[in-house]
Amino acid sequence: MIDVEDVIEDDDLAQDYIIYRSTGSFVGGRWVEGTSIQVPGCGTIYVAKEKDLVQVPEADRVSGAMVFYNQAVIYSTRNTPSKGISDKIYWDGDYWKVVSVGPYKDYGFYKAIAERITGN
Repeated sequence: MIDVEDVIEDDDLAQDYIIYRSTGSFVGGRWVEGTSIQVPGCGTIYVAKEKDLVQVPEADRVSGAMVFYNQAVIYSTRNTPSKGISDKIYWDGDYWKVVSVGPYKDYGFYKAIAERITGN
């Protein structure tokens, strides 16, 4: 099996970011925000391409999307064990909401497509 750690966490390519994971719960069909857990992230980041956006149901509405590679778990709404909301990523002065996570955990990494929710 290919060891992707050398690429994902390469000193020349990888960047640090923070993954925010909500610990709230659904009450009466509405999400009640609890505290957020901060998970340090490090990996390669690049601008989402058309091929990436095809994987996202909201592709025609996504603007300012980036792809984050990481070896730690990243959750989107559909794959959160506690059925919570998507992780948010803080990188380069902006927050990004995870809209899709590629199923690559068997290969040792996660590929998250995230949409900018703050910033310019």
